[in-house]
Amino acid sequence: MPNPSFKIIVKNITLIIAFVFGISHLLFAEGKTEASSGNRGYLYEDAGIDEVNKVAAESRPREIKAKAPAKKNIPLSDMQEQARLYRDQGLQLQQADNLDGALSLYQKAAEIDPGYAIVYNDLGIIYEAKGLVDRAEESYLKALKIDGHYLSAYSNLALLYENKHELDKAAACWQKRAEIGPANDPWTQRAKARLEDINLVLGKRPNVVTREQEILNFMHDVSVNLATIKKEKKKKLKEAKAVKLDKKIKQDNKDIAKDHYEQAKISYEKGDYVIALQEAMEAQQMDPSNKSVNTFIEELQRRLLSR
Repeated sequence: MPNPSFKIIVKNITLIIAFVFGISHLLFAEGKTEASSGNRGYLYEDAGIDEVNKVAAESRPREIKAKAPAKKNIPLSDMQEQARLYRDQGLQLQQADNLDGALSLYQKAAEIDPGYAIVYNDLGIIYEAKGLVDRAEESYLKALKIDGHYLSAYSNLALLYENKHELDKAAACWQKRAEIGPANDPWTQRAKARLEDINLVLGKRPNVVTREQEILNFMHDVSVNLATIKKEKKKKLKEAKAVKLDKKIKQDNKDIAKDHYEQAKISYEKGDYVIALQEAMEAQQMDPSNKSVNTFIEELQRRLLSR
């Protein structure tokens, strides 16, 4: 089975090639035709699209609403309503691949309502599709300046920076997109994945490597603990065997002492006090705790001294 570190290295090399040769937009972004027909920022939900087109459409966020929702309880002025009308008309032209017409209407909308963040995102997409990358970047940044929580602009700006190979800036945008996006939003998860890919290319340690190292450290700790437990168990077993052996020796000595004591009593009955004393002293040496033997020796010594 391939080493996990080897897999990471292979993935790293693949990503580097993708970024260096400018093919990341082919792998992770929507196609050129879609860039001119949809505004990125939300998931595409057309139930009639076939699987091939669905995969391509989901490669970048798309905005499907023809009209940006107004904030609740804040009525729009006539000028703001006109700006949204221009924006709706521009979106229709954009979807018909009339980029110049869409650009003109988006510019009118932005001129009428300079605080209309979504139309600057639209402008960025048109400029990017027309190859005007610097103007696209300015438009995305303008959208974010107006609305710092506009998720679509973070995603679009991150993808633009990826295609420019400005990976540090792309990582910052993906980081922000991941932080403020809803946890259950697929593009929040995708932002985290792209951030991890970029960190691999930049040589930074992503979470997966950190987690792998944590697991390796944990396994090492477990191994050390098991070795310690095994050593302690072996020591206790050795001690237990020593205690058991000591008990056996003591019991054997007591049995031997008992035999000597019996022989000492037999010799005493026969009047052979010297032999009796020798047997009794052998018994005392084998079992010093035997009080009967000690008493017998004291009595035998008095008898010998009185002769």
